[in-house]
Amino acid sequence: SGASHSVFTSIYFFPIIAGGLLMPIKGGLISAAASTLSYGLVLVLEYKFYLPDYLVFYSFVGSQNILFSINHFAIKGLTFFLAAVISSLFGARLQLTTEALRSTRLDFDRLTLLYKEIFDNIQRINKELDTTILVVEQNAKVALAVSDYAYIMESGKIVLEGPSKELQDNPDVKEFY
Repeated sequence: SGASHSVFTSIYFFPIIAGGLLMPIKGGLISAAASTLSYGLVLVLEYKFYLPDYLVFYSFVGSQNILFSINHFAIKGLTFFLAAVISSLFGARLQLTTEALRSTRLDFDRLTLLYKEIFDNIQRINKELDTTILVVEQNAKVALAVSDYAYIMESGKIVLEGPSKELQDNPDVKEFY
């Protein structure tokens, strides 16, 4: 790939970030360790002059100073682990967000059931006790389904009134409410 000075060393970051996002904490660190070790192997092979033929053909000269190679290894290794920590933090945050959304969905499902139960009770009380019930509701479709007669108000003024069945079939009510 061009050895340790290649622009392709950034490819090491993809498994690190993917590991950190998929398996927060452990995944990023495992892939960072693997990337650091494989990068270290590239540096050792360069130092020992064990190079692929295409690099020898282009007269590539690896590092001849062990301290330079160790410094290069430390900088890249630290960068890999920094990427792992950051991706793990994002992965953990992503997990928390997913769980929060899951619990919100469960709460929403419970609210939907409660809403349905309230309107079922209104209908049952209306029929069993044969009594008038005043329902004030934003959802016109539901209100019209449980009532016999309805008033539709807009900005505090009655704009439509009549038997609920007629209002349900009214094209204006269907379009606006």
